[in-house]
This record gives sequence, C-alpha cells and structure tokens, in this order.
Amino acid sequence: MRRGLSGLAHRPLLAGIASFLLAVFLSATAVWFLSTDARDEIDQLAIANADSSQWSLAQAEVEYQSLQSAVLAVEAGHSGDLGTVRNRFDVFYSRMETVNGSASFQTVRDIPEVSQSIERIEAFLARYVSVIDSPDAVLRASLPRMARALADLRGDLRTISLGGVRVFAERGEQQRESVGGALIDLGLIAFALLATLLATSTALLLITRSVREKSLEVSAAQARLEAIVSTSIDGIVVASGSGEVIRFNGAAERMFGYSQDEAMHLKLCKLLILDRAKEAAGVKLFGPDGAASNSIVGHGLVQLEAQRKNGDIFPIELSMNEADSDEGRIYVSYVRDISGRVEARRELVEARDRAVTGEKAKADLLAIMSHEMRTPLNGVLG
Repeated sequence: MRRGLSGLAHRPLLAGIASFLLAVFLSATAVWFLSTDARDEIDQLAIANADSSQWSLAQAEVEYQSLQSAVLAVEAGHSGDLGTVRNRFDVFYSRMETVNGSASFQTVRDIPEVSQSIERIEAFLARYVSVIDSPDAVLRASLPRMARALADLRGDLRTISLGGVRVFAERGEQQRESVGGALIDLGLIAFALLATLLATSTALLLITRSVREKSLEVSAAQARLEAIVSTSIDGIVVASGSGEVIRFNGAAERMFGYSQDEAMHLKLCKLLILDRAKEAAGVKLFGPDGAASNSIVGHGLVQLEAQRKNGDIFPIELSMNEADSDEGRIYVSYVRDISGRVEARRELVEARDRAVTGEKAKADLLAIMSHEMRTPLNGVLG
C-alpha cells in the first residue's frame, strides 16, 4: 500500500522527465538537420571558391593575348618561330573548348551576349584550325589576316570574362545568403532549444517541489494510517486476492496468537471458519482459489467463528471489504473477538432461565399450600 501511494506521488515527476527528454530529442534532431544543411552549404561554398571556373575564364583571355602577341611578333619579323604560334593557338583552342563545353559555364553561356561572343570565337577557331596545320609558308601568309581577326575578338573575350565575373559573383552571393539563412535558422533553433531547456528545467523544479510536498503528505498520511492500524483495538487483517495474509496488526496477533511473521502468507481460510449451522446450509466463505466469497465481502458485520494458533474456536464479528492496490486486489478485514459478549449473553440466558424456574417453583408451592389450607377449613365450616 505504501508503494502504491508513493507511486502516485511520483507520477507527475515521471511525466515531466518524459516531456523534458522528448523536447530535448526533438530540438536536438532539428539542430542536427539544420547543422547538416549549413555544413553542406559551407562545403559547397568552399568548393565554389576553390573551383577553377573563374581561373579558366581568366586564362582564356591570357591565352588569347599570348596568341595575338605571337602572331604579331612573327608578322613583324621579330620572331620567325611559327611553332610558338601553333602552340599558342592550340592552348587557346583548348581553353575555349573548356568554356564552351564545361557544365560549370552553362550559366555564363546562357547570357545572350556571352553566347554570341563564344559563337564568333568558335567560328574563328574553326576557320583557322586548318591554317594552323598547314605548311609554314601558308601559315606565314595567313598571319596578317589572323592578326586582324584576333583584334576583332578582343571585345568578345572581354564580354565573356565580365559575364563570368557577374555570374560567379551572383552565385557566391546566393550561396552566402543560403549559408547565412541556414546559420540564422540554426541560431533560432538553438535559442528555442535553450528556451525549452530553461522552461523544462523550471517545470521540473516545480514538479519536483510538488512531488516532494506530496511525498511528505503521503508519508504523513501513511504514518497516521500506521498509527491507526497499530493502535486499533480490533484486529485488522489484510489479505491478497488469493487469500494470503499480507498484514497483521497487534490486536490480531493477540487475538489469534500468531506473530506478524508467523501470520504472513497464512490463508484466511485457516483463520476464519463457519459454524455448523451455516456450513450445513451450504454457505461458503472462500472460493477454490482462496479468494473471499460474496457472502462476507461488503456485507457489513458478519458473525463467524475463528481459530486461534492453539486450535481454540472463538466467535468473532467480521467486516470485510475489497480494494485495489499496486499488488492487485486486496481484502481488508476488521475482526472483533466477541467471546466475552457471547459468554455474557449465555450467562444472562442461564440466569433468566433460573429465575423463570424459581418463579414457577414458587407459584407451584403457593398453589399447593393454598389447596391444603382450604381443605380443612371447608370441613370445619361444612
């Protein structure tokens, strides 16, 4: 019974702890997801910063200028090495193939003016690729025309570079905003988690205080109950649903002759018995499983007989009710020894019977004396 009362007192604390753990789990899950998102965004930003896209665009313009310088140098007679022209052309050709074919430049190529510039450069490369592979005499004769064509492409290379700078700047800004938003969300969730933890901690403190107060109340109630049970002049016997004794107060010890330890796990059917008249009428106190029957549970005062440890049979008044506890169904019985009352009643009945017998004897004597006295007088008075 004590465990049942303490269990009820601690239920609010258990509910508060469960709510606290649930709030921590949900908040930690949200923080984990947001931190993962922020980490991914930061990784993507790092990859974007380390990417060679902008470098490739810059190198394409550098290679264009190198090719133009090599062509002008050979044309002016400062250098007669056509191999340099061919190498510069191949490198420039490779750079432009990267710009035109790489997926990382798709956003740049989607700009209309950049797309047109790339088309003009590709047309130049397609036109002069066969010239580059021609014999030196043919290539040398074509250098003036190639120089003029290269001069016309300067604006196209500048357009491509500026378009790339604009696109990559916008992309970086978007990524920074995305990372900033993820970090703000993470901060909000962290703040919400902190607020939740503070609120839950406060609630747990209040619940703990309430539980402590209720525990004190339960302890006080338990102490009062223990005092009532231990000082009761009637025997109090508590039994389990199967009829086994689980509590035996001092009055019951004195009444039945069993100590508390001896009475534990005794069956009620060993203590309570029916008188012969009720047994003959088919009344049953206990079922096959040892549970008390409805003939005594909840019927107020019932007169039965009980058996002491030494085997003596004595009359009792019994009041039994059932209740629920953490251990299941229990039976609480108040037992009163009415041996003195029965003996006094028997003596009173015997005294009444003796008085009635004496009065009858006196009346018979008076009747006889009256008859004997009237008989002589009737003869004299004749």
